[in-house]
Amino acid sequence: MLGEIGLYQGGVPFYKYPVDLKSSMSLNTKLEPLEAHLILWAIEQGLMPRKTGKHWEWEIATQSENKLAVTFQDYDWADEVLHAQIGRKWIVPEFGGLSQAREASGPAFKKWGNAMEEYRDWSEQENWWPKFMQDIEKNKSLRQNL
Repeated sequence: MLGEIGLYQGGVPFYKYPVDLKSSMSLNTKLEPLEAHLILWAIEQGLMPRKTGKHWEWEIATQSENKLAVTFQDYDWADEVLHAQIGRKWIVPEFGGLSQAREASGPAFKKWGNAMEEYRDWSEQENWWPKFMQDIEKNKSLRQNL
């Protein structure tokens, strides 16, 4: 929902561009719950490095001088830290330790990738990013005045 608000702030309705359902659909229908949670834990761990993760995203938001984006990134960063800690508390012991959980995530990601292929035809797989960026740039002055 934070992303939806950010898009509206940029003058772009959130529903104008496709929402990819294959990730969540396949996690919820084709993987065992422990596999799905392991994948989510691994994703959360990947968001923690200072130079490439949530801190970096917060730095970019700060440089944009968009106060709403800074607030959202700060909130999102704190939320992801909480998720990563929950995963370390509950998921890691299920696999016998940190290294075993990391090792188990590889096959789980492979299974997830294969499962997503079943839902690939649910969207046209169009390259909408250039048009999206044009829409955002068109409304840049609006964003800077908020």
